[in-house]
Amino acid sequence: MAIAMLLIPIVLFLAMLILPVFELVGLILGLDFVLFSEPAVVIAQAVLIFAAMIAFLIINPEFGRTERILFIWLLPLSLLNALSFTGAEWGLSVVFAIVWSVCCLVMYIKFVSDGVFKAISAVCSVLIAVAFVVMFLIFSVFKPLTSDKTVTETQNSPSGEYIAEEIAVDGIFSDKMQIAVKKANPVANAVLGYYEDKAIVIYEGEFHETEVSKFSWKDDSTIIINDEEYAVSFEKQ
Repeated sequence: MAIAMLLIPIVLFLAMLILPVFELVGLILGLDFVLFSEPAVVIAQAVLIFAAMIAFLIINPEFGRTERILFIWLLPLSLLNALSFTGAEWGLSVVFAIVWSVCCLVMYIKFVSDGVFKAISAVCSVLIAVAFVVMFLIFSVFKPLTSDKTVTETQNSPSGEYIAEEIAVDGIFSDKMQIAVKKANPVANAVLGYYEDKAIVIYEGEFHETEVSKFSWKDDSTIIINDEEYAVSFEKQ
């Protein structure tokens, strides 16, 4: 039982840590990190944290210093994790993120008593929570005012290494059409998802100018849009 009581907080800590780490690596490398399944990840995390909270409240174990330290940093990590889903495509992601954050808060209040570290963790948590609320409000209130993008056509390059997408951008002030290119295959897989190069927009015009646009690949490094050639390169500048 003692080993299980130590292992469970470690598992919870790692579950909240893994996604921020993956996203930080992507940020450093200039890559996008994409989850294989956003609903599966947020539901699994919420269920895991909720089940652990219920078990701990029922058993009411006496945690040692190591476990208490894990609980101290579990709260800000859970909020940082939740912050990743403020602009999520799946609407319920934020709901599940709030569930696991509240559960971590309950465990934090119940099992953490270390004064200094608890205070530091509380300050970090408040700051992240404020950021979460601000980001959530921004995405909730201003999302209708932002551009809505829809992929209307895709074409693979001759070798299949790249994909060109025609994207209709429905903006509040004007409608545009973009041609963006991205690599067809991910750069690397990473347990919960994969890393991919950021898409490169190589052409953009007003919708009325490009609604009858034609584009095709000449070769893997050149795409033809309305009879004009555009170079495609993913080389780092």
